[in-house]
Amino acid sequence: MRGPLLRDHFDLTTRVSGGPGVRALADAGANITFAGGLARLASGTGVDGETGIVLTPSVDALPGMVLFAEVTPTTGNHGDLIGFATAPDALAASLNNLSVMIATGGVIGARGTATGTGSPQIATWTAATTYQLALVLRRGGGRFIFVKGGIYTNWTLIHADKVAVPSRVMPAIVRYDAAGG
Repeated sequence: MRGPLLRDHFDLTTRVSGGPGVRALADAGANITFAGGLARLASGTGVDGETGIVLTPSVDALPGMVLFAEVTPTTGNHGDLIGFATAPDALAASLNNLSVMIATGGVIGARGTATGTGSPQIATWTAATTYQLALVLRRGGGRFIFVKGGIYTNWTLIHADKVAVPSRVMPAIVRYDAAGG
């Protein structure tokens, strides 16, 4: 079994630990901090889609490719996207079809569905609770989204769909809506 193409434990300033990539930041307002192996995106700050982290260079988007993220939402405004980006300079727009959104009001949404319905609620979150998310690329296009944490005591499939998958992708985390989900 082959190891991860990219891995980031956020323990170095710019270089991705355990992998060949480089972490690129879009953070004009200094809203991202790194401490204790965690990346923190300040809540309710930044400009829509302009605060984020992307791992470059892009890699081939292959069926079975998995992006794991661990998140602990706080109270307040959220609109965080976690997924596969296609352009490092237009993070929010390029994450639309292949991301999961942690939104205001305790909503976990599937961003950019095949039906074009925006971010339908697929699960819920509770403040100060840690969740693990897994976004898996499907054979023939699309994604599976799994969650573990809070009321989801085991890995739980919360969404499956078929959406367009580009040939190359970059893992990314983006503050999508500074004013809230």
